[in-house]
Amino acid sequence: MIKDSSHLSRICQNEGESLKEYFQRFSTEAQQIPGVDPELLRGVFLGGLRPGPFYSALMRDTVHSYADLIHRVEAQISVDDAINAHRK
Repeated sequence: MIKDSSHLSRICQNEGESLKEYFQRFSTEAQQIPGVDPELLRGVFLGGLRPGPFYSALMRDTVHSYADLIHRVEAQISVDDAINAHRK
């Protein structure tokens, strides 16, 4: 089945799903859609993100591009991973 960009709008972060898991799932699906606009990816990813401190930070400090979003998501994932490692 060939997927198009409308498929992405149905991808949302599930309750209890980490940012890392959501980002990986979203990225995997996005890579299957040839020629998708990065700005569409930015908007759809943000639209599927669950409310919380990270979402609030993204809304406070404008995300200017999909590349900016990826950078900020990866930075937050690193923080989350460090916190989780410290707890173990």
